[in-house]
Order: sequence, then structure tokens, then C-alpha cells
Amino acid sequence: MEPLNEKLFLDKYNKGSEKNRLYRRLGHFHKPGELKAEIEDAGFLDVDIRGVIGPCWLIRNLDRAWKNEKKRENIMRVVRLLEKEDSLMGLSTHFLSISRKQKDDGQKISD
Repeated sequence: MEPLNEKLFLDKYNKGSEKNRLYRRLGHFHKPGELKAEIEDAGFLDVDIRGVIGPCWLIRNLDRAWKNEKKRENIMRVVRLLEKEDSLMGLSTHFLSISRKQKDDGQKISD
């Protein structure tokens, strides 16, 4: 296996290479603030960004813990507590954006 290419890994657009399929992905690595700004720039209002799983993916034997109802409840409690915590949101493996589209005249679309 070829050594880790730091520039490729840290680049926001990670396209990988034919040689090393481990990094062969087309994705965009957002920071939470960058994602919010990008969505606002696209014309959306009241942008709310949340981490989907937060740092809970780091739990040892997560699959086994998830099968235990009490542990699953505790995991979900942590996820809910941290889903909007800016200092930890970047640990989440996925982000969720909740926002409103504005009308062509710039006003909010009502609920």
C-alpha cells in the first residue's frame, strides 16, 4: 500500500487515485461553519446544522452496545446533547442541514 498522501487526505475534494483505492472517494469534507455559509449563500434561511452521530462512532464495540437497549438510550442521549455543539460537531461522520427556502421575492416560505 502506498503511504498516506497528506495533501490528498487534507484536500477538501478527495478524489483518490487508481493506485490506492483506499482514498478513492469523491466527496467534500465540510467544517460545520463552512457548510452553514454555503447553504446560506445558496439562498436558504434559518440554517441549522447538526452532527448526525457526533463522537459516538468512537465508542468501542458500538454495534454490540447498540443492541443493548439501556446503552442505546445512553448513546442517543449523548448524540442529542452534542448534535449542535460547535466545538464537537466536526467529530460527526455526517451533517444534517435544516433550513427554509426563500421565495423568489426574498421572503420566507411559510410553514
